[in-house]
Amino acid sequence: MLSFAHTIYGQNAVDVQTTEATINADSIQQYFILSSLPINQLKSGEIIAIPYPGQAQVVDAYVVTGQLPAGITLYPNGLLTVSDSKLVQAGHYNFTIETILVSKEVRRHELHWQATAAKGIDRDAIFFVTNKKNIGEYVNGEMLAHAHDPDGDVTSARVIRGGLPNGSSLSDKGNVVVSDSHMLKTGTYHAWIVTTDTQKGISLFVLTLYLENAPIAGN
Repeated sequence: MLSFAHTIYGQNAVDVQTTEATINADSIQQYFILSSLPINQLKSGEIIAIPYPGQAQVVDAYVVTGQLPAGITLYPNGLLTVSDSKLVQAGHYNFTIETILVSKEVRRHELHWQATAAKGIDRDAIFFVTNKKNIGEYVNGEMLAHAHDPDGDVTSARVIRGGLPNGSSLSDKGNVVVSDSHMLKTGTYHAWIVTTDTQKGISLFVLTLYLENAPIAGN
């Protein structure tokens, strides 16, 4: 089951002349598909697949073979989301998507997605951000944020889109720590992080970190 802190599928589509684009044959299946989900755990608005790597800016996306499952929508920025959870039926779905980058490169993705029969609810992992402080006060090994999953310890974590601050790292347990305090720079950082718990439950969380030259009053 998925959770996310921000809605980020409002990117505007760009009018791209596809006749001027070129297909990159080496980019097949550059999508991150979240695990098979019981249909009773799907919620309208949830994300089921994300173009990967996330640094590539997708400006248009469309299905070229196969058909999307009922209740699933493909957005121009390449995100696949649940538009109506009541329409999604259990089953295996195969389809091919082409995405167009801002560079006009076309990427083709062969997707295989499974919606499983209803079962017990898997609860989501969430991230907690530690207290803000002056960026110069952080030391190596200090924790910036950590994951908590009510269904068990986090056993793996990875950033699939966006990024963490330079000088920080993400552990398999879902801890974001300072790895080199001299590399930290001020700014706002958004990282889409997928975690797995001991029960094999998958969560997606959009973590936002603020690094500032001085602490915010009251925080």
